[in-house]
Amino acid sequence: MKTVAEVLVELGKLSPEDLGRARRAQQNPDEPLDDVLEHLGLLSSSTKALAVARVHNLPLAKAADFPPSRPALLGLSPKFLRDAKALPIALREDGIVLAMADPGAAYVIDAVRLASGRPVIPWVAAGSDIEAALNRYFPAGEALTEPAAEALAGGGEGAEEDIQRLQDLAREAPVIRLVNQIIADAVEARASDIHIEPFRDELRLRYRVDGALRHIPAPPARLARAISSRIKILARLNIAERRLP
Repeated sequence: MKTVAEVLVELGKLSPEDLGRARRAQQNPDEPLDDVLEHLGLLSSSTKALAVARVHNLPLAKAADFPPSRPALLGLSPKFLRDAKALPIALREDGIVLAMADPGAAYVIDAVRLASGRPVIPWVAAGSDIEAALNRYFPAGEALTEPAAEALAGGGEGAEEDIQRLQDLAREAPVIRLVNQIIADAVEARASDIHIEPFRDELRLRYRVDGALRHIPAPPARLARAISSRIKILARLNIAERRLP
């Protein structure tokens, strides 16, 4: 798959010189190059959306494709949609058309699918168009909540908080390093299983080595949900599902 930057060069929207400038300004190798281009003012939101649509071979939603009135949020809070840069724009027989600035964000698709119980059809849209639409549907000062969002969370904040914090948890370097270390230590110990068991006041970590469970010094209990979320991301599991192992 080609990168967004490569497609931009092919489309004549980005010069090789500007691409080189962005690469020199890229401080972190994990930082998307198209984000660097935006920060440098070398790439507009609409042009980026065009390239992203080409990369993922998805339809491109224009501002005119957004519904004139507030769409059904399908149990998702506007705050989550703002953070995710996504918005449901149509209900079809085959599923929900979801305009996304980043269609590679699987957690957003999973959250909408979970909340609605319907298949999700991702489209690409400019982040600026999504933000403008949300500002139009939810003017400043209006409560950004929806009763269905509470129903999704089972009347509490836990599940919704998991969904909304997913992106942050995925990018928290300490949690990433911790989970990587747990897995690396298990491999070195030739363990067949890793047991991470959260209790009310402690987090228990055990490796199964040669059929026997071996207790390992565990991280603090307060990190249990962050560790669980990171593992779900790696395993491509639904971050909002808390009723299943």
